[in-house]
Amino acid sequence: DSTFTENKASGYTGDDAEEVTGDGGAIQVQDSGTVIISDSTFSGNNAYDDGGAINVQTYFGSVMITRSTFEDNTVTRGRGGAIYVFMDDEELDELGEDAGISGSFTVVESEFSGNKSLSDDGGAIAIMGDSLGPITTSIESSNFTYNEAANDGGAVWVYSLYDTLTMASVTLENNDADW
Repeated sequence: DSTFTENKASGYTGDDAEEVTGDGGAIQVQDSGTVIISDSTFSGNNAYDDGGAINVQTYFGSVMITRSTFEDNTVTRGRGGAIYVFMDDEELDELGEDAGISGSFTVVESEFSGNKSLSDDGGAIAIMGDSLGPITTSIESSNFTYNEAANDGGAVWVYSLYDTLTMASVTLENNDADW
């Protein structure tokens, strides 16, 4: 029962402080672990890079979101207007292909409306695993309306051919991808 409203992830990096960066407007999760979010509202959050509301960079991790609402979240330069989940390539390369790494992402009974990826993929959700770290995604009993992506996946974007996406009792309505 949490509310995350109008949070922003952006800052400057580099010696001359000219490069703008920032992931996860409300929540940034780094490395492996379990993330459970339930009965929460994410509204009007913004990230400069990835994950307008939530950015999860993981390996051996799981993310579960239930009965939550994501509305009017944006990502300026990166992926996932509301949520971006990805496996960290550098960490995976170090562990090697025999490490048996995988991640899971589950969304149940949640609403995604008016989320935007202003210059990339995944208006509401973007998922990016790879051959060394695939992500198994399940979306159930959820609604996606009026989400927008500048490139691909007005509602949901899945990158890797190694990832798995299962959807059941999901409504996708009036989402837009401009690519």
